[in-house]
Amino acid sequence: MDLTEEQVRNLAVRHGLDSGIIRPIMDLVGGHPYLIRLAFYYLVRHDLPLDELLSKATEDQGIYGQHLRGYLAIIQANQESSTIFKQVLESTEFNQLTGREVYQLESMGLIKLDGNNIVSRYRLYQDYFTKHL
Repeated sequence: MDLTEEQVRNLAVRHGLDSGIIRPIMDLVGGHPYLIRLAFYYLVRHDLPLDELLSKATEDQGIYGQHLRGYLAIIQANQESSTIFKQVLESTEFNQLTGREVYQLESMGLIKLDGNNIVSRYRLYQDYFTKHL
């Protein structure tokens, strides 16, 4: 379950971060609790500038690299899931709402329903997997 913007704002305050960082991070990772916390950790503990965090987010050496590579390995191990996910990433109107692969991708948190269409859950996933699949 994603954090709300208010919850992310409260978390940012607890980390001593400016509220101006919330929107750019949420535009990238939505309210994903782990990905939000990881960003805040690097911003505070490693004094990583926000622009650097954002510019390297979809790179394998970026702060989300391990998370993304783990999902990439799972997807690549299943040709059908890889094919379906590529179709989701490349289409603005993917609406094949059934199938084991769709369920797998949804349960992994990589895709979501948007009306009658299936879309990538976060821009981070859209950007990374478009490059790697």
